[in-house]
Parts: sequence; C-alpha cells; structure tokens
Amino acid sequence: MYIEDKYWNDYIGGSDDSLTLVEYLAGKQKEEIAVGEIFSDFGLDRLRGDFKSPDIPLEYTTPEGWEMPLYYAIDVIMDLAALLLECKMNGHVDLRELEGEAAISIVRITATPEEHDLINRALADFVSAPLTYDISEMCSEEEMWEMAGICEALRKELYFDKRLVFDTIPELFDKWRVRYSQELFDHIVKECSLDRKKKCLEIGPGTGQATEFALKTGCDYCAIELGTHLAEILKRKYDKFENFQVINADFEIYPFESGQFDLVYSAAAIQWINEEIAYKKCYSILKDHGYLAMCYMCGDYKTDDPALFEDIQQIYDTYFVSESPYKQKFNYEDGEKYGFHYLGRKDFHGRRSYSADEYIEYIKTHSDHITLREENRNPFFHGIRDAILNHGNNISFQDTYVLHLYQK
Repeated sequence: MYIEDKYWNDYIGGSDDSLTLVEYLAGKQKEEIAVGEIFSDFGLDRLRGDFKSPDIPLEYTTPEGWEMPLYYAIDVIMDLAALLLECKMNGHVDLRELEGEAAISIVRITATPEEHDLINRALADFVSAPLTYDISEMCSEEEMWEMAGICEALRKELYFDKRLVFDTIPELFDKWRVRYSQELFDHIVKECSLDRKKKCLEIGPGTGQATEFALKTGCDYCAIELGTHLAEILKRKYDKFENFQVINADFEIYPFESGQFDLVYSAAAIQWINEEIAYKKCYSILKDHGYLAMCYMCGDYKTDDPALFEDIQQIYDTYFVSESPYKQKFNYEDGEKYGFHYLGRKDFHGRRSYSADEYIEYIKTHSDHITLREENRNPFFHGIRDAILNHGNNISFQDTYVLHLYQK
C-alpha cells in the first residue's frame, strides 16, 4: 500500500478511532463508499467543519445495534485523508492490509469537490494550531507538532495535484517539449483509419506537441486538458481549425458518453492517471473496434558521449533532490487486463541536439526538475551547464518514440 508506513502509522492510522473507521468500512460490505455517507453515519456532518472539540457524541450504530463511537473528530479526518490518498494513488484501499480480519478487502472511498475542500481546510487549520484541538489532551506538545508536520505532508500530497505541475510553466513547456515523430503520427493515422468521418480524443495534449497531425486529417478532434494555462495556449494555436475543440477539465471525472470516440490517444500524459481508471474509462468511451494509442519517448545521450553522461550523473547524485519526485506507475502493456486487444508495440527513431543553454531550458520542463528543492536549483543547473560546456557545448540524443496500440 502507498500509505502504509509513510502515513498509516502511529499518529495517523494508529488510534482506536482508526480501528473503528476500518471496521466500519469493512462492515458496510460495499465496494464504494462516499465521504458524505461516512460523515452522516458518524454525525460528523453536524459539526459543520469545526472538528476542534465537538460537544456532541460521534458514533455509528450498526444494523445489529452495536455502537461504534469516535473519540476525536480530527483523528478521523486525518485517517480519511490518508485513505483518500491511497485511493488517489492505487484506485482503492485494501482493508485487509490495514486490519487483517476485515470481512471485505477492496473498497474505494469517494468525495465531492466540496468534501475535498472541507477536508483540506480542516487539515490546514489543524496544522496551523494543533494545540487547540481536543486530541492534544492525549499527546505532548512535541508530539502534537510532530503530528501536525505529518498531517501537512499528507495534505500537500493529497491536494497538490502533480498533474498540474506543467501548468506552472506553460510558455516554457510550449517552446521546449519534444514534438515526437511524424512517422509515428502517420502510423497512427493509417492503422486507425483516422479521417474526417471519425471522432478522436486526445488526453492531456499540453500545448499541442502531438495535436496537429490529428487535426489535419479532418477528424472531429476533441482534447481534454487539465491545465488551464496549457489549454489556453492550445486553443490559441489551433482554434483556427474548424474541427478543433478543447475541454479544460479532468479526464478522470469528466462525463463523456459511452461509445463516443473512434480513437483515444495520449502522448506521455495517460501515465499520470491511475492505470485502472485510465484503461477502464478509455474502453468505455471508445466505440466498438475503436483504438487506444499511447506513446512516449525514451532519450539516450549516453551512447554518443559516455564521459558526458558520467559527468552529468555526478551532478544528479550530488544536487538532485525534488520536492515532488515522479512516482507514477503505469504499465502500457496491461490493456488486455481491461478488455482491450493488444495490437503491439512499435518503435520509431529520431535525434536531438542541444547547446548547454538550450538543454537547461529543456530539462526545466521535466516534472521533477520543476519541483527541484530551491537551495539545489542553482548548483544543479549550473553544474549541468558546465558539464556540457566542458564537452564541446553539445549534448545529443538518440530518441526512441514508443507506440502502444490497442483495439476495443
């Protein structure tokens, strides 16, 4: 489990309230439970967002008449936040990994935007003044501040959407991100018979690194882009095409109709979505015999200049510490688990070269470089620049553009 040991330990997930919550979730015997239902069952909704020191009892009575009391409201809010993070990372919570005797194993906890906002504000308030909460009667002042630190890390991870990291650098992203391979695009068009009679959806187009080829087929093109600033640039670049449409929304929750598209494709964006959600939703919104095309790039600069590679690796080993490291897990060859027929992988090749200054601008568009620890930024980027200058002011890549193609 993602949260095990990291968040689900002594302070979060280690109390009597935690055990009660897990037993409650298991006892519901449901695969999906809404936060609103949990709040209602325990009476948390009656607190109206004030979880400091409730003056009303918080308890749930089972259908069999057993009372399940909660002692500290904020304790449950932190536990719920951890479980929501687990669902965000893995799509569900395995209750048996939290409490071995749980009657039901897999459960997904859902929350509305308003409920997420309530939990976020509650966590932030606790972090700012932990000693004002009733749970402080059970812990020392030092322990309370330690708990607040863990709570803030959890809050940031749950409510800072890493998928929006590129939206913080829209102009830089548009100028320096790789445009992939025309040969790859031509292959998609041919294999998927993409033309003006077809409807296609691009997931996470950014600013259009893999957009124009689809538009030029005349197909009914739609993009869904989470980042507001990226979507604005995309619209500015391609609004001249009559067959262009962009939706500024979250693919995971946007209500597309079933069987709507002939082609759904993504260029290194779908990997930011939970694998199960991504495959299942793509399958749902595709027409029968429709195609799912997913591509990404692998860049190799070690082969051309091993010495430069070693020098750059030393800089990474010394200075590279990201505040938000890339940890996405997505298997591009798992589609058959979700009903797709795998048509295979095909590789395409290309080359890129940068000067030292150009390369620095390019790597500043990488997600974990954007969130590089502030005190490490200057020595890291200066070190990379100096390494390239010392090797003739040139770094060249042998690129492999990978395409995975599925059919429904």
